[in-house]
Amino acid sequence: MIQRSTVREAITNPTRRNIIFGYELLSQPDDTLEHRIPGIRKRNDVVLANSLDGDIVLLTEKPDKGYHQWLMDLGLSTEHVCVLEGGERKRIPEGVHEKELSDLLSKFPKERVYVPRYSGSSEIKATEQLGIPLLGCSEKITMQFYDKSLFKQLCKENGIPTIDGPIVNISEYQHNSLKEIILPQIRLTGEAIIKDLTGSAGAGIYNASTKNVDKVIQYLFKNHPTDSFIIEPKLKIVYEPNDQWVIGLDDRIHHLGTSDQIIKNNAHCGNSYPSQCSDVNYVNNISKKVAEIMCQAGYKGVFGLDYLEDTQGNIFISENNARMNGSTPAWDIVNKFEQRHGRVESFNLYQIRKGKPMNFQELARKTESFLYCGESQYCFFPLDIGLINETGAITILTTGKNYQEAVNLKDEVIIQISN
Repeated sequence: MIQRSTVREAITNPTRRNIIFGYELLSQPDDTLEHRIPGIRKRNDVVLANSLDGDIVLLTEKPDKGYHQWLMDLGLSTEHVCVLEGGERKRIPEGVHEKELSDLLSKFPKERVYVPRYSGSSEIKATEQLGIPLLGCSEKITMQFYDKSLFKQLCKENGIPTIDGPIVNISEYQHNSLKEIILPQIRLTGEAIIKDLTGSAGAGIYNASTKNVDKVIQYLFKNHPTDSFIIEPKLKIVYEPNDQWVIGLDDRIHHLGTSDQIIKNNAHCGNSYPSQCSDVNYVNNISKKVAEIMCQAGYKGVFGLDYLEDTQGNIFISENNARMNGSTPAWDIVNKFEQRHGRVESFNLYQIRKGKPMNFQELARKTESFLYCGESQYCFFPLDIGLINETGAITILTTGKNYQEAVNLKDEVIIQISN
């Protein structure tokens, strides 16, 4: 089994550096995110719990004071949080030239590195303005792996198993000709899955069967007339492993961890560890091969490889999330628990997208008996609480001595915060 590491180790070795977190959900190439996820700008605070003393966290909205103080009291966050001026109109990388940040950097002239969620042209400009290194690369390099069609072709060229299926551009087809492409994929398993090339969080994924294929095609022509899609047979899937890695500033490759994705309605809503996949070592070895290819191409930063295991035990690589993944912050918390208290045998990460609105103090009161207090690695840890006051949205991280214990604690937390 490949040993787990951390994002911070990929940054600070061999030189000790503090981190500037520029975690911006809207930086990735998905124009639909802000419309599909109300209040998304308030969810950038998820990395507050990943920072340490001396780090700087950039935000576009003020964090919940109670939550931030709770983290600091536990020694799990930094006091240096910079809310960029005009943040409600700007993305984080576009605000780094603001005077407040310049003043903050001058007060703490330590060697730093900028850590974004996604590495694109805006992030490169931001680090040039700051005069510090970026844990990232050019967007051209990022897109070689982020684009599902380019990554699929790379896998085929390197003998990495993927699900066969055509890649089509909607503008090149009429209704019936596109239907002739989709139907053979449906006949293989009874249903086809149609995925756009850069969508995330369930966007741009459509299920087609013989009953609805005409409606799906009509929708694609109306809403995606010039877009490209991958069309694959929808297999019967038992596990969907996610394997996360990071390539450091010195080109060393680090493994963050392997977990199973929790998927509902084609969208990621959580992760569970350890993975129940039939051959985690096989997944890790394929991932390492991909990591070596990415490193050679000049990629730097976090990436997560999604896999599919079918009922026959066949394992296919599905896509490359060449950015921080939804569970990346959780892996960091788990590593902190292990450094403080000992091994974490299991964790469950689960997103509640809409719940009972409350402030952090009320959340802490309702979950007092299992909220992390610095004494044990087996607990409940809240992440991504930027919208809890408005919609009750929160990400729940629970740990346990085994898989079922972590799941049971998650269920208990949900009951408590729903009352």
